[in-house]
Amino acid sequence: MDASALTGIPLPLIKSYLFQLLQGLAFCHSHRVLHRDLKPQNLLINAEGSIKLADFGLARAFGVPVRTYTHEVVTLWYRAPEILLGCKYYSTAVDIWSLGCIFAEMHLVCTQHHAKCCGEHRRNGRHSLCPLCSYLEVAASQGGGMTAVSTPHPVTRRALFPGDSEIDQLFRIFRTLGTPDEVVWPGVTSMPDYKPSFPKWARQDFSKVVPPLDEDGRNLLSQMLHYDPNKRISAKAALTHPFFQDVTKPVPHLRL
Repeated sequence: MDASALTGIPLPLIKSYLFQLLQGLAFCHSHRVLHRDLKPQNLLINAEGSIKLADFGLARAFGVPVRTYTHEVVTLWYRAPEILLGCKYYSTAVDIWSLGCIFAEMHLVCTQHHAKCCGEHRRNGRHSLCPLCSYLEVAASQGGGMTAVSTPHPVTRRALFPGDSEIDQLFRIFRTLGTPDEVVWPGVTSMPDYKPSFPKWARQDFSKVVPPLDEDGRNLLSQMLHYDPNKRISAKAALTHPFFQDVTKPVPHLRL
């Protein structure tokens, strides 16, 4: 397949995917379950545009009082900053962070990463695991060739924070969102792995970080990637965000 031919997933489909994933998270969280390993490879999709959360191998129940959890969870690129900084008391906000990273990833262009992603999926013998791969496969099955619909919103997969170590992951987050302090994240300087010597970076404008996203999309993303987990938007609240005002909802399959 010629990578240059990729033009991406239509924005309405991205909205539908994200809305469905938030519905799934809201259900899990309302039943006091943390997924703890959200990433594109753990999403399943069919030709009708339905997308599901999968692989609950690291999922855990949470309760009151909050339990102490290990920080060895969540694939590095999708790991929330509170986990990277050694926090042992985390909650549903870690899943929202991961989903925010996936949301941004569907809007970032990098055909080389897409080719690597597809190769990994096929080597593992797994079908339709990431939104981009799935969309291309659906387009191929319906149109007779490996093609993508032309759209003014280029969407191929490049991770928002593709770190290769925990400290590199932190610094990639800091370079984009700014180095956190007590003003934006009360208590951050008291976290186990916080260092006063961390470089001080300024926050970047989201319009430059994820150019294809409109104002509503950038606002939602910023709330999903809020440093302070107590202020990070919940899955339930995200479902009512203006970004989803015109979302297309797939018809659910009913098994008789």
